[in-house]
Amino acid sequence: MVKEHNPKIFDQLAKSGTRVVAVIGTHGRGTVTTMLAWILECAGEDPGFFVHAPSENFDAEQRQGAGNWFIAELVKPDLDIGADYAVCSFLELDEGLESASGARLLEAAARFLESTPRLKEAFINLDCLGNRELVRRVAMRPTGYGLEHRTEFRGNLCGNDDAPLDFVAQHRDREIGEFSLDLDGRHNAVNAMGAIAVAHRIGVAVPVIAQALQSYRGLSRRPQVTRGGGVTLFKGDASRPSAVIQILDSAARAAQGRMVGIFEPPPTVKFDAWSGEYADALTRCSQVLVADTARSREGEGRDGWAQSFADDLRDRGVDEVQLATDGASLTERLLELVIQGDSLVFLGDPRFLTQADRVEAALAARAARTPGEEEQPKLDSPLSEGDE
Repeated sequence: MVKEHNPKIFDQLAKSGTRVVAVIGTHGRGTVTTMLAWILECAGEDPGFFVHAPSENFDAEQRQGAGNWFIAELVKPDLDIGADYAVCSFLELDEGLESASGARLLEAAARFLESTPRLKEAFINLDCLGNRELVRRVAMRPTGYGLEHRTEFRGNLCGNDDAPLDFVAQHRDREIGEFSLDLDGRHNAVNAMGAIAVAHRIGVAVPVIAQALQSYRGLSRRPQVTRGGGVTLFKGDASRPSAVIQILDSAARAAQGRMVGIFEPPPTVKFDAWSGEYADALTRCSQVLVADTARSREGEGRDGWAQSFADDLRDRGVDEVQLATDGASLTERLLELVIQGDSLVFLGDPRFLTQADRVEAALAARAARTPGEEEQPKLDSPLSEGDE
């Protein structure tokens, strides 16, 4: 099994003649990785891959593969993996270009691109401000792709950014072809352009690329959906505000009644920097339950950040906002709150999402508890003759 933290694996791939594509960035990595792996799969290349979340097209996060290609999603781009090609999807500098965290991200990405001796070409999403700064800092000329800027590989949407995404791809001033993607969101068209750029460069036929993208089903981080006790439950990753938006929009398309958001920011995220964006995303819900089951903010009381965030949601027009400081109170609040037909959307890290399982079990148990039936009246029939 391939592990990202073991660069020796990639040395072995190099010795075997396997060509490696490394996908870096702050988000979009998994989508570009699995898109490209699926394109190569449809081309009959049997690629190996490593990704941190499986796609709907593959049932695993990693595969050795028997072909000559390996596609690797890298969270830490400073690993020396001897890549032949690199893709930088989105490079979000959360606290700005001049911040310490932004400088570290840019430095790590630039070092990876400049110090990989086998690197033949780097494909950079130039719709992203962080990537445009990266290009200015590296001592190389990357190949650009995107929708908004004049780049070597450029896509033009044929309609809005709802699924399916229909777009025309160009290489310089020449049309490559027309493509359709059964996902929504402009960012996914940008991700597709990254996969198209690499696939086109390495010689995959355009009809194969088009067929693969049309049959690509996205990452399994799409909300998991279950039903119990007359309520629909969605569970999804809240690692970034953009992920919350995608999950809520997906849930809204399937929701029948009220949409109730149950939100706890993952402990690893920069919540202070993103709280406003999270709040904007959650205005899609009619009601929100803010959970603080695992974390407290430094220098504040246990519910200090949660109370402040709840107030921010109310200021933005969310009809009803409640707080829960442990799993038991969260389940109790939801049992009091929800009615048949509601959709509950749990947003957090994998540990927090287990709360949805407890709520689902409690809802099912509540639905199973029905009042005892009254005694049925006796029927006047031959079988009851003589009964009083």
